Amino acid sequence: MREHEGSKQKGMHSNSFYQGNLDSFCAVYAVLNALGITHGLTLSNAVPLFREILLHMSADTQRWYDTVYNATDFLWLVEDALEIARFRGYLLDVERPWAGKSAQGPCTEKICWREMRLWLSPLGAHANTVIFRFHRFLPGHETPVISHWTVGETIENDTLILRDASHEPRATRAIHSRGFRVRREKIDENSPILIDPDTLFFIRPS
Repeated sequence: MREHEGSKQKGMHSNSFYQGNLDSFCAVYAVLNALGITHGLTLSNAVPLFREILLHMSADTQRWYDTVYNATDFLWLVEDALEIARFRGYLLDVERPWAGKSAQGPCTEKICWREMRLWLSPLGAHANTVIFRFHRFLPGHETPVISHWTVGETIENDTLILRDASHEPRATRAIHSRGFRVRREKIDENSPILIDPDTLFFIRPS
């Protein structure tokens, strides 16, 4: 006890760790947060579902390795987690308008924003939501400083409000309509966020 107190006096303080600091499970949290919007998922119901998804992931050694070492885009994980949720009784309709070679045609920022605005429900309603992955870039950096799965909950004025798993003080909790791009070459300091249209999962209760 004295040694611990002495360390404190010398300014040796431990850091707080949050989801995403040590693990690569943000895609799982995104699915659970989406279910919170579509079905009012509670903590007591989220815990066994979270465990089942992790056990499912760990059954495939290569995928588990890729997940632990953040060596995958996690698209498969969102797909699998949604299927597990369906199997457990959470009835969902899922649309992916720009998945793979979509018949929808190319996505632009204007089209992406329009579709999200049309899809998302008023704040607090248990209805539609959007899961997606975004990358945040800093000026002069070719690779993103963060790649993260999150959930779009509602749009207020020109801002997409996120229901996000991160507790980091500087975490992205909202995205302005002019603050993102859907193509890497269009990223600049005024629009530092890249949303990959292929990762957009439009979800609603069925």
